[in-house]
Amino acid sequence: MISRADYMVDSAHLHSEYFSQFVTQGTRDQVAAQIGLERIKASTDPYFNDIPLKEWDQLTGYNGCSKWKCDLICHTAKIKEADEWLTLNTLVCIAKEAARQLKETSE
Repeated sequence: MISRADYMVDSAHLHSEYFSQFVTQGTRDQVAAQIGLERIKASTDPYFNDIPLKEWDQLTGYNGCSKWKCDLICHTAKIKEADEWLTLNTLVCIAKEAARQLKETSE
């Protein structure tokens, strides 16, 4: 388990590994369904910034509930263990990490 404190000390090197510990199969499924696997594979930006931020925000269901957010909330023990918070930024980082995983496994 990488804690938020550890991540903050070396976020440049730990970003992917840190957020990957919160990705579930449900996360990957929802990202693939809502963003689209073809768009993820076609993305040329390492941070998926060529996919509008609005879409990542909507995916998280931060201001409501999405299937993915409900799946993630079921895993809050891990998030709490890392001393992380469920913020919009955290949820988007988890979603983008799931997208990275999808892209890597599809290549």
